[in-house]
Amino acid sequence: MQTIVNAMIKRYGITCLWHFTDKNNISSIRRYGLLSLAKLCASSIWVNYGANDLSHRLDEHHGLDRYVHLSFVQDHPMSFVIDKDLIWICVSLSVLFLPGVMISSEVANKNHAKLWPASKVLEVIDFDSMFNEDFDRAKEAKKAEILVPDRIDPRYLHFIKG
Repeated sequence: MQTIVNAMIKRYGITCLWHFTDKNNISSIRRYGLLSLAKLCASSIWVNYGANDLSHRLDEHHGLDRYVHLSFVQDHPMSFVIDKDLIWICVSLSVLFLPGVMISSEVANKNHAKLWPASKVLEVIDFDSMFNEDFDRAKEAKKAEILVPDRIDPRYLHFIKG
């Protein structure tokens, strides 16, 4: 797996994974880390959710509410759901090594989207398209997601930008 991470860094310049959310969630994130929607609800932790209600309902329907959703790029096409209060959190690539991490080459809660173990990242994710200058080609590839079960500890969070 370390070889995969090294290849991502060298070939595509990916030095961290990204999570976007509402800026009002910063204090909660610093205290608890990034929590899945299911963990937030079970813990009765109040936050301004980063995604919209439809996205949350789809996540619950597909069982994806148990994951923290990350992106390979900071300009993920779904980030438009948050207005001026958007912040980005840089997450260590080492979360790819955590047990149960999955990836999807598209928005994971889309009907018929497939999930793969993180070890298949170079086989499944179209990084060449993701970093292509053609807008339409890059837009679809940028929708790829990394799904981390339950929680990402604050020690994996490098910095917050927004």
